[in-house]
Amino acid sequence: MKKLTYNLTILVLCLSACAGNPSQKEKSASTTSIADSTEVEPETATIEKGHAAFKNSFDKENIFDWTIDYAYYKCETCELMPYQKAINEMVSEFFDANMKTAKLDLSFFERVFKNMDKDQREMNADTEYPMPFGLDGTVAITESDDRAQLYLQQYVFLGGAHGSTTVSYFQVDKASGKRLGLKDFISSKSKLDRLSEKYFRKQNEIPMEGTLMDQGFDAEFSCNENFFFQNDSLFFFYNQYEIACYAMGSFEFGIPLKDLRGLLTRKP
Repeated sequence: MKKLTYNLTILVLCLSACAGNPSQKEKSASTTSIADSTEVEPETATIEKGHAAFKNSFDKENIFDWTIDYAYYKCETCELMPYQKAINEMVSEFFDANMKTAKLDLSFFERVFKNMDKDQREMNADTEYPMPFGLDGTVAITESDDRAQLYLQQYVFLGGAHGSTTVSYFQVDKASGKRLGLKDFISSKSKLDRLSEKYFRKQNEIPMEGTLMDQGFDAEFSCNENFFFQNDSLFFFYNQYEIACYAMGSFEFGIPLKDLRGLLTRKP
């Protein structure tokens, strides 16, 4: 009887020990389960930058390059956000309105060059004094917390007396993908115009006296929608022909954000 009681006691102790201490195999299985549940972060879009060039050999005696320093949003395994799609469409439409929805990559810019070369040869086919075309472009994208800013520049020469340069700025809301205008940042356009004219005249060395029309401008001053933010200032850019003749060139001026207190409705 004593021997039986002794054996039963040992059996109970062994069972208790097993219940209180999981086996090494069970520990390994538990650890493996945790490792398998770790999620991999999805890929996000990046800004692809590069340089595209085309050697314009139309004039054998005057060979030069057409160039575009490009930037656009790219993601191989994910879908672009609405604002990223909007930016890409603005880039493609700027260089070729017929390819607004085309996928952006190096081949897109090569097609821009090919289309221009085709137009160049067609327009010069029956000309006594053929003139090679010129093309130079730049794209830049910057981001803040809630918006993306796009810079587009293009110089084009299609023959004639001179070429033309176009500079465009766009502000795009990250949440909606919509283009933002002055009304999204400024509470009163009329007050902004009055304040801005002083900076416009001073920074472009235009006398404060008299009207702008007296100084050769096409109309009285008004802020346009071609604006950008940089170095704690709000800048405006006016392209050639926009407010004055070609010979007067383009115009740019900036207003320190600190001088816009009371007018700003959104953080730049």
